[in-house]
Amino acid sequence: MEAIVQQLEKQDLEAFGSLIQIYVDIFGMEDYLPITNDNLHNALQQPHFEVFVASINNKVVGGLTIYILKPYYSAKGIAYIYDLGVAEQYQRMGIGKQLLYHLKTFCAANNLEEMYVQAEAIDRHAINFYRGTNPSSEMEVVHFNYIINPENKYDDFVR
Repeated sequence: MEAIVQQLEKQDLEAFGSLIQIYVDIFGMEDYLPITNDNLHNALQQPHFEVFVASINNKVVGGLTIYILKPYYSAKGIAYIYDLGVAEQYQRMGIGKQLLYHLKTFCAANNLEEMYVQAEAIDRHAINFYRGTNPSSEMEVVHFNYIINPENKYDDFVR
């Protein structure tokens, strides 16, 4: 099924909100609710943040969000795919691949040399999806998170 993919503009809060609801549904992001229109508006105003949505019959059925990174070692940027999701009833119809194709076109037009995405090792569906999109390479990494808490002391990091 062919979807229409478009890059959102700074004022496209409704479409962005629809995409976020898809993320909540498929990624189990209930802990992040409520996501306010102020949050969405502020995100869309960021200069290195972009949102692409896929629509069928004027209904958002999927999308992706990226952050454009400007590394110190290159004059070209890199697109970091933060989230990519398609509503469950529209999965396995090629919409995710359409989104990646449009992102690749965007990257080429905007002097970005690479796009990359991380998938959790336990998320076999995502890993199989990305492997099916002909990536240039695949890398196994370990990801570390640090929750920022003002109560943390330096000693918390030195054991």
